Amino acid sequence: MSLPGHLLRGVTAAAILAMAASGCSDAAQMSASRSPSPTAASPSPTPDKVAIAKQEILAAYRGTFADMDVAVAHGNRNDPALDRHAIAGAHTQLVAAVDFYLQQGVVPKGVPQAKIAFKSLDLYSDPPLATLQTCVDSSKVPLVDAKTGKPAKGFFSRPTLDTALMTVWHGRWVVEAFKNGTTRC
Repeated sequence: MSLPGHLLRGVTAAAILAMAASGCSDAAQMSASRSPSPTAASPSPTPDKVAIAKQEILAAYRGTFADMDVAVAHGNRNDPALDRHAIAGAHTQLVAAVDFYLQQGVVPKGVPQAKIAFKSLDLYSDPPLATLQTCVDSSKVPLVDAKTGKPAKGFFSRPTLDTALMTVWHGRWVVEAFKNGTTRC
């Protein structure tokens, strides 16, 4: 079976992003109305505040990989781990990715390489928002048969340039939406 690389690794965002492209989520959540933009009245955040926010954002984004691994390992599409770092459309995509792995009977072994760049960060919007541009490479993350532990055959990966919308929800940074790109990275 030949599938896009995003279906090969859990958050991971990689599998989630592919689900977005296949219509499993509403990418409209990443509409321009939610895009952070600076306003003249907004004060400039201190470098420390920006650095801390960026660390928290990256931890939340990367946390979705671990959350999906936990849910797959538990064999549970409703695993509470999926609620830690994702809400709204991103949570729906995590559930769809877990479903994919469970239906295929495969488990990802390892963490994909991810190059992450901040497209925007607005700490003074209500709620604070950030947009990440990501290149997730799952090509070196093997999938194994969940029953035998042997390598699963017929899967391949192709990294693409994707976007993640981050927001603060209940006092912490979470992924609100993933948008799958078509440009290879």
